[in-house]
This record gives sequence, C-alpha cells and structure tokens, in this order.
Amino acid sequence: MHVSASHRTLLAILLIPLLLCCSRSESPSSSAEPAGETEAASSGPSALFVETGDLQALKKRGIIRLLAPRWDISDGLPRQGLPVATYRILAETYVTQLGLTPQWIFIDKFEHLIDHLLAGQGDIIVTNLTETPARSKRISYSLPISHIREVILTASSSGKITGLADLINKTVVIPSGSSYKDTLTGIDTVTAEVDSGLGPDEILDLVISGEYDATLMDSNQAKGLLQYRDDFRIAFDLSDERNIAWAARPDSIELLQSLNLFITEVKLSQKKEDTYKADLSGIKQRKTLRVLTHNGPATYFLWRGELLGFDYEIVKQFSKELELRLEIVVPTAGEDILEWLAAGRGDMVAAAMTITDQRLHQGFAFSQPYNQVHEVFVTNGKHLQLRSLQDLEGHTIVANPDYSYWESLTELKQAGLNFQLTAAPADLGTAAIIEGVATGEFEATLADSNLVDIEKTFLPDLDSELVLGDPVHHGWIVREEDQELLDEINRFLKREYRSRGFNLVYNKYFKNPKRILQHEQQRVGRDDALSPFDAMVKRHAPDHHFDWRLIVSQMYQESRFDPNAKSFAGALGLLQLLPNTAVQVGIDKSRMTDPETSIRAGVSYLAWTRDRFASTLPVDERLWFSLAGYNAGYGHVHDARRLAKQMGWDQNVWFDNVEKAILLLSKREYARRARFGYCRGSEPVRYISEIRDRYQAYLALSK
Repeated sequence: MHVSASHRTLLAILLIPLLLCCSRSESPSSSAEPAGETEAASSGPSALFVETGDLQALKKRGIIRLLAPRWDISDGLPRQGLPVATYRILAETYVTQLGLTPQWIFIDKFEHLIDHLLAGQGDIIVTNLTETPARSKRISYSLPISHIREVILTASSSGKITGLADLINKTVVIPSGSSYKDTLTGIDTVTAEVDSGLGPDEILDLVISGEYDATLMDSNQAKGLLQYRDDFRIAFDLSDERNIAWAARPDSIELLQSLNLFITEVKLSQKKEDTYKADLSGIKQRKTLRVLTHNGPATYFLWRGELLGFDYEIVKQFSKELELRLEIVVPTAGEDILEWLAAGRGDMVAAAMTITDQRLHQGFAFSQPYNQVHEVFVTNGKHLQLRSLQDLEGHTIVANPDYSYWESLTELKQAGLNFQLTAAPADLGTAAIIEGVATGEFEATLADSNLVDIEKTFLPDLDSELVLGDPVHHGWIVREEDQELLDEINRFLKREYRSRGFNLVYNKYFKNPKRILQHEQQRVGRDDALSPFDAMVKRHAPDHHFDWRLIVSQMYQESRFDPNAKSFAGALGLLQLLPNTAVQVGIDKSRMTDPETSIRAGVSYLAWTRDRFASTLPVDERLWFSLAGYNAGYGHVHDARRLAKQMGWDQNVWFDNVEKAILLLSKREYARRARFGYCRGSEPVRYISEIRDRYQAYLALSK
C-alpha cells in the first residue's frame, strides 16, 4: 500500500488550496434532541437553547443537559477503574430515574464548562471537577462523587523525579484552566499550560516524548491509564486528598437536592473493594452488575464512538431489566477471564464462551445456551481447501490453547488423525488468527462459524466448508455457588432467546455484517457526471474547504450512491452517519436519508474529524487521518499514531507507517494497551486506499 513520493507531492499540491482552514469550523447549531449528543462551540456558549430554571423547568422540557469535556466523555473504551465510564452511567441513571431524557453536550475546552453552565446551555457538569474556592464562588457543587490526590507522572524510563525537590527547574505540563496551576503555585518549577482540549493520554504523550519533564493528574485518571499503558509511572503525590464533584448553577436548588439524594443512595450501596463475590441479592444491594468479556468483533468493541457487540447488547438488556448499572470488565493482557471470575473481579462472563465439560469441572456454571454455532476449519481457499477430515493429513492447524478449539483439535489427534497442532502466540485471539490464515501466515485454524461469517465480509478468500462435528453452544458463566444469578439469567434467556428483539441483534452482527462488500466498479466517462449528486456536493464541500471530487469518492465508498443505505450499526444515508453523530453536527436525524441533508451532515462531520488532528500536519496526511477517523473513529487513529511512534515508524505519515500500526490494533497484545481498544485495522486501510485511488481517477476525468 505504498504511495510514491511523486504521487504524494502531486496530491499535496492539489489539496493545499482545498483543505487549508483559517480556524476551527464550527458545527451548525441545533435545538436539543432527546438522547442525543451535541457539539458545542469551542470559544464560548453555543447557540443551543437557553434554560436557567430549576428542576421543575427542566421537567417541563423533559431533558437534562449533561456538560462534559469532549476528550472526557469519549475517552476510549470503558474499562474498570476509569472514572469516565462510571460518570456517564451514573449521570444517565440519575436523569432516567427522574423520568427525563439525558442529553450530552460536549465542550471542546475544559475551561469553558462553567461558562456554558452559567449561560443556561447545560444543567449539570459531569466530569472530574476538583472543588476549589475560586470555582465555589461561581457554581454549586454536588456531594463528592469521589476523592483523589493530584499526582506527578513521569516517563517510566525516567527515575530522576521521585520527590518534591526533584521538580526544581523541571517543566511540568498541565491543561489550561485546570486546578493544577494552583497546586503548583509556590513550587520552584516551570509550569507549561497546553490546550485543555487535549485529553490525559495526549498530555502524557508530551511527557513520554521528552518535550516536558512531568505532568500533574488526578490519581483516579492516572490509575485508569495504568490499565493499558506501561510507559509512565506515578512518581509521588503532590496534594492531600481532594473532593471531586459535579456542579450546577447556584440557583438550581431543587436540582442539586435531587442530585445529592441520588449520590447518597449510590454511595451507601457501594463498597470500596474491587474484588468481591456476591450472588444476585448482593449484586442488587450494590446496584452494579460487573460483566467480564473480551474486547473483540463479536463481543464488545468501539466503532465510531458507539459501544457495540453481540454479547454486550444482550447483557445490556439483561442489566437494564434488573435495574442494575452495567460495568464491563476486560481482563488485562495475559490474564484468564475465568480466573478473574473465580477471584471475584466480576459477577459473570458474557464472552461467546463455548460450553465444555472441562469448564464445568472447574467450579463454574453455564447458563442455558444463547447461541448455537459450528466449529469450522478455516483456510485461504486460494491455497488450500478442506472437504473431509482426511484432508487434514499433513497440514498444520494453529489454535490458541486457551480456547475451546484446542480441546476439539486435541481430541481429533487422539482419534488418530495425522496433522500438526501448533499453539498460536498467546496474544492472538481468534479473529487475529483467522486474519493470519487469510494472509498466509498460518495454514489453517478452527473457529466458530459466526465469527468466521463476520471475517468473510472483510476477507472474501477464506474457505470454511469443512464442519467439525455437531453444533456447539455458547453460554454465560457464573460461579457455581451463585445460583440466584444463574436462575435469573436463565429466566431472561428463556424468554428472550429467538424473540424478535434477540433476532434483530443476532442478525445485526452475524447475518447483516458491517458492510456487504460489492465488487462492482464505478465506471464514468470523461464527459459523465461522477454521481447523481454532484451538484449537491459542489454546494457543500467548499463550506469546509474540501474538493467536491474527494467527497464523491468517499460517498461511493460509504453507500455506493444509495441514499437509503443503512449499516449494521444504524448509520444512514449517502455518507453513512450514525443518528447521534447527525445530532452532533446539527442535523435532524430523521432526515438522514434525504440526499442533501446527508451530504451536508457528512461533510460537516469530516471537517469536525479533521479538526481532531493538528493543523501543523502535512495537508495530505491530515486528510488521510481524517478519513481514517471518519471510518473507524478518530480515537482508534490516535491509538495507531501513538503505536506507530512506539514501533519506530513516522506517526505523521499514514501510508506505510500509521496504517501498519492500525493493523496491529486487531491483535490482542496491542488492543489491550490501546485507549480505544480493538480495531479492525484492515477496514480503514482499505477504505483510504480505495478512496484515494478513485479520487485520483476522478481528478483525471473531471479536469
């Protein structure tokens, strides 16, 4: 996937006048919509509706607007211990218990949160907001949500900073508008403030790169980052314990009383330990269901900012019916998910686990089956086709010993079949092994048929005709002593299994994959229109400094020019936006199949995505990163850029550099250390390559 220097120079020349922006493009404003997410301006209160009334006024509108920094509320794949995921669940639970609809309003800069609140363009600030005397003069705090210490972080390779004296003449980087500046006052150090639109990861990266000596961060955020990063260390505490709270306007007395009552109930139902064992009655007392799962394409993953996955959606419905907060727990790299369950680090497992005698004898109990699949042999059909078990003779089958496939293959060998059984590297999950089969790294593997169906959408050369034995069943897993929880799960699954709602979710992941690949070619002559929508694109692309032919190329990639196209996750229209994304850029989500509306929304969102990447990047590289972010989610692209730098590749160049890194994010070893988790990197790699090639053809045709 290489682009020659001459081609890159040509593209840069063509794109410079079309892509340069003088300043951040503001998204169109919109009226508030229920259950939506809204982009607020970065330089002050937005044009959203103004409401400064107390709780009764909010009840009349039916909406409570929750303000949060953009990096905070979208801060990657929710993991146990990270405050962001907990806050979102708590805030939404509070609002829905009032019978109202939560609406998130994202603010680009942390220091503008209070301005939006006081201007009546939000009702509650929901973030890691430290109580300070200066802020208390402007806003009213809730009861503390948590307690933290502010801690100094340095690169793990640096042992020079271990105490306060070591900060003398060192440069500590902090976000502008934060309380950290007050903490550093009086300390003989150099304080550098950077854009508060940067999240904790980005600021930490500045320290790891050597640009600054250290940073200051809340202890709960730092401990959360340690779950997936090992390139920094907590050097020492710089403050005593401090309160973290949410905030409302000073005259929102009823709202604050109601919120404080909710926080009190939550705190009384929580206990401090992270590891504990409890059956359903104990879980209900805590009001939280901890579900262990894997981050992968069939269970739980992040796509364009939406949390998705077959197991995730089913267990989310289960927790909702029990009126429990759902906490997803993904074991760290190298850890066994059943060992975590046995140790009390979760209440149940929902991770497409096959019911086997071996697992039943380890002290666990399976639910009734909620999915039935076949184990199938997978090969690259161009090189090897298996049609009978005898065809396995002389070939090498690769599998992960931690998975049930290893047990099935071992039984085959014991039955006398002469094939080589080889253990895959410990960091490889099934999806990564299948991808290795497709690329020729492995000769063959064994996998569940539903997962193979997903992979075939993206890897069409896979062959999986040979089925091994009878169907196998997937079940959720609990500790064998947790009979109350098991009974409740079985009641739920018995009622829901193969219901209309269940089938819709099942078909979404296994019958209607992300994108049914069409191998047709779009042929246009020199005098033909590029699409039926050229005139509309020409009207809207210049508003955000894009070449209209680039947008047409992207449109074909997204929808094949079908205004009624709908993706597996519910993305709609010519440029395939999710309904929440449409609201974010100020578009009525009910109009997303209208061609002009879809084009206007898609161009606006591509511009917003472009603004997630520094304007100092080369103009062509910034475009590739923007398109990758549009396709996979900008967070995955930031993860890939960070990984590229770690691998010694150029984080500012897409082709042959960041694209190689994003491919690694489908491997468990790298996904577990990425803020946004698993990413099917082959999709954005192909997406950008095909858009680029088509765009070059369009340039030649439309001169």
